[in-house]
Amino acid sequence: MATNIPPHNLVEVVNGVEALIDNPDIEIDELMKIIPAPDYPTGGIVMGRTNVKHAYRTGKGGIVVRGKAEIEEDEKGRQRIIITELPYQVNKANFIIQMADMVKNKRLEGISNIMEESDREGMRVVVEVKRDANAQVVLNSLYKHTMLQRGDGIIFLALVNNVPKVCNLKEMLYYYLEHQKDVLIRKTKFDLKKAEERAHIVRGLVIALASIDEVIETIKKSIDRQDALKNLTEKFALDEIQANAILEMKLSKLTSLEVDKLNQELAELESLIKELRFILETPAKVLEIIKTDLEEIKQKYGTPRKTEISMDMGDIDIEDLIKEEEVVVSMTHGGYIKRMSMTEYKAQRRGGKGMVGHKTKEDDSVKDIYTTSTHSFLMMFSNLGKVYRIKAYEIPEASKNAKGRAMVNLLQLTEGEKITTIVPVEKGREDGYLILATKNGLIKRSELALFSRISRAGKFAITLEEGDELVGAGLSDGNKDILIASTDGYCSHISENTVRSMGRTARGVHSMKLNPGQKVVSLIIVDEDAEVITISEKGFGKACAVSEFRKTRRNSKGVRAGKFDEKTGDLVALVENKTDSDLLVVANNGLVIRIHTDQVKKIARNSKGVIVMRMKGEAKIISCSLTARDVEESEITDEEKETLEVASNIIENETTQPIAQTDTNDANELEKE
Repeated sequence: MATNIPPHNLVEVVNGVEALIDNPDIEIDELMKIIPAPDYPTGGIVMGRTNVKHAYRTGKGGIVVRGKAEIEEDEKGRQRIIITELPYQVNKANFIIQMADMVKNKRLEGISNIMEESDREGMRVVVEVKRDANAQVVLNSLYKHTMLQRGDGIIFLALVNNVPKVCNLKEMLYYYLEHQKDVLIRKTKFDLKKAEERAHIVRGLVIALASIDEVIETIKKSIDRQDALKNLTEKFALDEIQANAILEMKLSKLTSLEVDKLNQELAELESLIKELRFILETPAKVLEIIKTDLEEIKQKYGTPRKTEISMDMGDIDIEDLIKEEEVVVSMTHGGYIKRMSMTEYKAQRRGGKGMVGHKTKEDDSVKDIYTTSTHSFLMMFSNLGKVYRIKAYEIPEASKNAKGRAMVNLLQLTEGEKITTIVPVEKGREDGYLILATKNGLIKRSELALFSRISRAGKFAITLEEGDELVGAGLSDGNKDILIASTDGYCSHISENTVRSMGRTARGVHSMKLNPGQKVVSLIIVDEDAEVITISEKGFGKACAVSEFRKTRRNSKGVRAGKFDEKTGDLVALVENKTDSDLLVVANNGLVIRIHTDQVKKIARNSKGVIVMRMKGEAKIISCSLTARDVEESEITDEEKETLEVASNIIENETTQPIAQTDTNDANELEKE
């Protein structure tokens, strides 16, 4: 086994240890801000921090170090490369020989001369470039083929309690700190023992000097040394160690000045003993002393960083390059998905015809539409009960007339597997619960933290029975109400706490009783004082309070969510009504309409509702979702709205079919305007 710990900057390491002392729970990412990368005594440039971060997190990795080189022009206008620093442990003479051999063997092109101009001020190797050569290309060749750039492996392997262990950055600092604690405690115990022993002797001397005449008389009357020891210990209540010290004491110690010195020494020893005992009894004091010692070392020996850290593309988080904005993600039954900016959908009036939102193949249609942020996660649930997780920006952006990207190109789906529902999760959110509903009426609640780490291969989120599939999913804080609706318009209103929290692969419990041939189509999670919007297949919708849906027991039939017949079609979805939002409604022919939620009329629960989107032919509403309010539309007049709506519809028709097939009335309206 081998360890390879590159040199680091003393000041940075001391600062890192001090940060760990101040906050034992500090994260590795915070430590990496203090200790950004190795610092080599020969300088150079560490290329990027991506590999360094990986090594600091895992204890293993490799980094690329470059020498420092600049391109300059001489007085004759010829370009030359000036090398002033080499990577750590690269010998300058060997490096020059390597370059010369490569030039001779034609492995390096464009170099006319190599000169060694180093002196006491530092290293300087001059590489002259031919007139017809590009100096930057030559420099890149030096990086690629010579020791001007080299890799350096990192293995933080150490003996921890006599066992080899690969440690991350925090563990390295932690075990160093534990070692320093151990050293300081052992040193303090040693000093305490010596101080106590000396204090014990001094106390005996002080006792003897207080009765010196009697001590001398006792010694004179003794037969030999052993007899003197015995007499002193018996007469003056001393032990053998103290008595020996008295016998070995010089006569010069009998002066009054020496007596004062002994008393002073005893006082100092007692003070020292008290201080040493306090250190051993107070862990915080141990850390304070270590921190003080480290600060002294830093002030005495600390030097500025010599090795630079250069950014490379691996350091740039792709998320930093993606503008955070609200987007629409649409998915088809055939497994195609795409994202579009929300600005593509302008709000229309209720009863509008909508605009093309997702062009599909002849045998395909839009299944669902979601609104989210480009930086949010999308949890994608499949018909097999598995869940996948990707960032919204990873979904290819496409125009309204594009069919999107096949889901199998984004996720590692197995044969016969398809995504059935998607749940957007805000960036950084880990608390709360994930609630899942299946077509056959099962419901399940699990902690969101169980799904914090999902690989590209996905993981199982629920165990499904044969013939069942997920139809809805949502997030909750643990204190919400749940509304579950079926195709025939029944809705079960239950409290979230009636569904116990379950493991990731649990099957779930029954949410509502379904009539024969019916299935669950919608799941929403709301507050008690919220409002909901119901949307039917033929474009009818209405808004009403959640309180109108009386609470029922879990696994009951529920109450009617409205009147649904041949004119309205089956119930498609329930959506929470938010006054500052717009409603996106999508049909299976790819048309999408966006209206303000306050345009959906608030009427009684057991009614048909009003026309939200006019449907033509066999087209049906298949999905709807909420998005942020389109402010632009609310700033124009009703007359302008109608004109824009007509123009939008005609323009949209022109892009998808010949002008002869457009609505004649709409065309006349536009011509008159």
